Amino acid sequence: MTGEQITACFQQAARQMQELPFYNPQLQVELLGWQPMAAGGSLGILITPWSLQCLVFPGEAVTLPAFGQRFHLKLPSGDYEFQAAWQEELGRYAVASLETDLLQFNSQAEVQALAEEILQLLLEPETPVKTPENPERRQLFGRLLGRQPAGVQDHA
Repeated sequence: MTGEQITACFQQAARQMQELPFYNPQLQVELLGWQPMAAGGSLGILITPWSLQCLVFPGEAVTLPAFGQRFHLKLPSGDYEFQAAWQEELGRYAVASLETDLLQFNSQAEVQALAEEILQLLLEPETPVKTPENPERRQLFGRLLGRQPAGVQDHA
């Protein structure tokens, strides 16, 4: 699958979605950072006038679950939840929603900057998280990350 094929497919969808209330006319379809992955397949960040998504087209060795099923995919920076997707023009791929309210953005450049930052974070190798000495800081970080560090009781 090429970046041009993906872009063309979503440009077609954009023409059909122009009248929807969540469509941002300041934005256009753009695929950023389309690149091969070490494990096979390709990955990139898709900007559309209605959402920002990470797309993964897996290599031949990877079997995606059934359409619509959620699953975890390992990227260099960690495991992320994706959903199995399919389009006639593209076939099967994996998608992770990064932002669904793009009405808050005033320009393509703003969304491009966000997409490039996300792509960089996704592709950075995972580093072990050092546990803070202060247990209250540990609780704060745990809440922010949606998990509670081992051995810490939440007294809130």
